[in-house]
Amino acid sequence: MKKVAFLALCISLVTSLQVVSEEEYLSVYFETDNGVGTLMGFKVVADGEVELVAFNDPLLGHSIYDGEVLVPSRVEREGTPDGTVIYQVKGIGRGVFRGCTELKKLIIEGEVEYIDTAFGGCVGLEEVVLLKGERPLSGRSKAFAGTGLKVLWMQRDVEINSSPFYEASQLEKLIIGKDVTMIGAKAFVGCTRLKEIEIEAATDTLRFGLPLALASCPLEKVYVGRNLLFDGGSPFRDKTMLTNIEFGTDVTSIAERMFMNSTRLYRLTIPGGVKTIEVGAFQDCKMLSEVTLAESVTEIKGEAFAGCTNMRRIVCLRALPPENVLAIAFDGIDRNNCELVVPTGSTELYASAPVWSSFTHIVAARGNAVLSPTIDSDNNSVDVYTLSGRFIGHYPDGLPVTFSKGVYLIRNAQGVSKVEICKE
Repeated sequence: MKKVAFLALCISLVTSLQVVSEEEYLSVYFETDNGVGTLMGFKVVADGEVELVAFNDPLLGHSIYDGEVLVPSRVEREGTPDGTVIYQVKGIGRGVFRGCTELKKLIIEGEVEYIDTAFGGCVGLEEVVLLKGERPLSGRSKAFAGTGLKVLWMQRDVEINSSPFYEASQLEKLIIGKDVTMIGAKAFVGCTRLKEIEIEAATDTLRFGLPLALASCPLEKVYVGRNLLFDGGSPFRDKTMLTNIEFGTDVTSIAERMFMNSTRLYRLTIPGGVKTIEVGAFQDCKMLSEVTLAESVTEIKGEAFAGCTNMRRIVCLRALPPENVLAIAFDGIDRNNCELVVPTGSTELYASAPVWSSFTHIVAARGNAVLSPTIDSDNNSVDVYTLSGRFIGHYPDGLPVTFSKGVYLIRNAQGVSKVEICKE
């Protein structure tokens, strides 16, 4: 991997220690993807600590850089009276990468503690990876504003009172790793193109600051891999562009008013592992037409689906009707026109259970309940699922020819079929 090669070069090719204005500098040379030499300059800021202060140092000759840079946690200086000295890289100084228009990917190791306004004019920078670290990364606000940053993969916390990603206006995708514990109150304010968030699976809860964390982000797709906790309300609320929500099996509870007013959400699957749907979790999702509730769901709190006026089908995979369900959980749903699909042999149980008995069309599932046809299916439209039942997409004009190679479950008006797509 490039990271390994880069670190090896950093260790073996430290070429000089310069004294400039009575300050110590380390110059580190490494080769880029295109074979051109590049220099990094580190200033000694304390005993055993340095700051990255220069890249492509003009005093040492201009380099044509293209590709990926890894900012290491440590560099070494060899040949001193005391032998090899190891320096910790504490941070990235102001203006280090200014004007590096060909910089495409930046990887920052976990012991680097801070980022200054270092990336002005980095219009080619598309990806940043923050590797796992013991301490939160701090940074100047708007450190990545004006860059071309499109994808951010966080594997460590960012200091909650500072956000280097504030107004990263080109950011499109955010991946929050399993070791991240907190997202600050204004972490991604001004990220006006952020459409996709993936929260990786973990047993620990991820905490969000105030709802402003994702203000002005036009989210379309969210994957939630673990439980979330919100201070002052959900930052995912009122995301009117959101059309795709998925949950991982480590999620046990969907938080209060978490996706309220996601007015373009069309179909939703609550997977196995989820036990509780909290108050107003999907309230006023007015386009939501179909919901599948896993067997694990035992509690649906007040207004969980209230105001979902387009609801036409609820699939409940639990053989025994969930008992901890409030009547107002389904307020606003026309229960005379919403089909309730339950496991074979459970129709009478649901017909006599509190709340569930208010649905007038209670039917037994045909085959896999997740995949039985919807009321409004026609001869052309299909729904596509993985073999495990995860919903992939609804296609009104039939299965697209662009589908990737694999085996899928296809649902149409005639029922369900397993389809294998082979491509040479």
